[in-house]
Amino acid sequence: MQYASNSVFIEQTPFSHDVEGYASCLNSFNNNNRSIRLQNARRFARFYPDLAEWQRGSLIDRIGSYQARRGTAYCCAAARPYLYFLVQRGLFVLDWPWIIGTKTHVLPMDRLPQLVQKFSIKLCEQLLSLGYQPGATDIVERAVRYFFIRYGIDVVNVGEPELTDFEFAMASFQKRDDAFFIYKSPEQLRQNFRELKLMLFIFRTVLYHQSRINDPPKRKVPVPTSLQVKPAIQHYIARYCQARLDFHTRPGTVDKFKNAGRHLADWLATHYPEIG
Repeated sequence: MQYASNSVFIEQTPFSHDVEGYASCLNSFNNNNRSIRLQNARRFARFYPDLAEWQRGSLIDRIGSYQARRGTAYCCAAARPYLYFLVQRGLFVLDWPWIIGTKTHVLPMDRLPQLVQKFSIKLCEQLLSLGYQPGATDIVERAVRYFFIRYGIDVVNVGEPELTDFEFAMASFQKRDDAFFIYKSPEQLRQNFRELKLMLFIFRTVLYHQSRINDPPKRKVPVPTSLQVKPAIQHYIARYCQARLDFHTRPGTVDKFKNAGRHLADWLATHYPEIG
């Protein structure tokens, strides 16, 4: 099987379906699983005969959902294995917002091309030689999976430009208006991005020790920010915290309330300056 360079097919090769090729790829699956996956791919191809048009759709619609067992939302969610196949064949390019927003990608390592599997194994061995715990290899495999979904077989040549592109994509995603909606809550968004930043740090570490990038990763120490808290809101927060203390709430919990209140006040000062 021949794979196109990602940078080449982005510019020169139009996106195209290959449902019949996918059917052949599924021959190793049991009959029931093969039938369901093929049905999902065919449904997706009927809904979206033009893959470029699907790519231009809203991110929430493209991510889809498994909750409803019908309609375009389920169609997009259920077609993810087929989309991975198209990427592997060099027929399609998935964008970072979709990859980041989808969060979990069920793509077993043993289903990836042999060259990618060997690349992943080598990186995991390097990680263990650096003294990391065996469980950390899951983080490396997740990184390989993410970058494979983005770059296809060219993941084995990943370097600083691709890593920087991912870092920029993460920063841009967090500024999206629909980011909280996609991740259900601000806390889930923060938690997932903490995991992604750790993934990128460890991925950079093993790539550096494999001499694939020139510079080791650097831990970024967050710079404290001064929060805008208007006096009236500050007074309200203080009264609320004192009331909780009077009701014997633990001081550590009250500190969390105080911190959350100050961040809310800062957000209000930016978005609704007339309040307070």
